Amino acid sequence: TVIRHPTNDAFPDTDLTPAEAKRQLGLQNRDKAILCFGRIKPYKGIEHLLETFQILAKQDADYRLIIAGEVERRNEGYLNQIRQVIPPEMERSQQIILKAQFIPDEEMELYLKAADVMVLPYNEIFQSGVLFLGYSFGLPVIATDVGSFREEIVEGRTGFLCRPGDPTDLAKAIETYFSSDLYRNLGRTREEIRKHANIHHSWAAVAELTR
Repeated sequence: TVIRHPTNDAFPDTDLTPAEAKRQLGLQNRDKAILCFGRIKPYKGIEHLLETFQILAKQDADYRLIIAGEVERRNEGYLNQIRQVIPPEMERSQQIILKAQFIPDEEMELYLKAADVMVLPYNEIFQSGVLFLGYSFGLPVIATDVGSFREEIVEGRTGFLCRPGDPTDLAKAIETYFSSDLYRNLGRTREEIRKHANIHHSWAAVAELTR
């Protein structure tokens, strides 16, 4: 028997709106905000996402990338590798926002509400709590087809999948998302993903399976 991964509902969820969250991060409403969230580690393939973003930014100046998460001391070399890949002009113009630091619980919703989509470009994984953190805030997820992501992402409803280690395919998935009804009707999408998470990944659902 496989027990589903529950959502993490321990973080504050106030009446902060997505528009206000974007404003607080220095973004415009029209900006297409992509979020990569969680501890910064080599297996997460952030370097592929940065390559993808440069492909996207050449086609549409409204794309924005937010990378937010803590870096453990043993992974500081990987962070330096990431910093070297980020074009300085993109960081200065805030096309790419790098917050390589611990994100307090009370600030979680700021990033999860400001984002229009979460991207998990992992090279390998079995399961990720970040996926379900996104779901708990109704955030669609684009992830590589590794681990159990295929079982947890309902393509066209809660997000999209792409090939791992393939920046071009990831760019295609992101473009597909931003041209889809999921993005065009993001307010409704967020509500539907929250309902999906509550039905399949709430602690009550997990407890019922366990019982």
